[in-house]
Amino acid sequence: MSGKIEVTFENGHITALKVGGKDKMKRDLLKAMTTRYWKQEDAGIASNPFSGEEIELTALEMTIYKFCQRWYSRYSTGSNIEVPLATYDWMKYLLLEINSNAYMTLLD
Repeated sequence: MSGKIEVTFENGHITALKVGGKDKMKRDLLKAMTTRYWKQEDAGIASNPFSGEEIELTALEMTIYKFCQRWYSRYSTGSNIEVPLATYDWMKYLLLEINSNAYMTLLD
């Protein structure tokens, strides 16, 4: 992990996010939260659909991971993705910054 994480959720959306003291409320995070596949998730066990590897995630990590899953699922089926690839990439790299083990287990 990359230092202290401070997150505030309100009504299913992040209203404040700092990682290691740095503000992460960026344009791509705001875009991600406007999609219909953004949903605040609970902490729990996530599983890589290809390898079957599992890892325990915090609510923030699970929210980011599930967003990435839903975005990629829509993209791979040719559905309207609502936000560009750059937003998906930014979200993946946010997970990498927050929890590199989760990124490597689930998305890499």
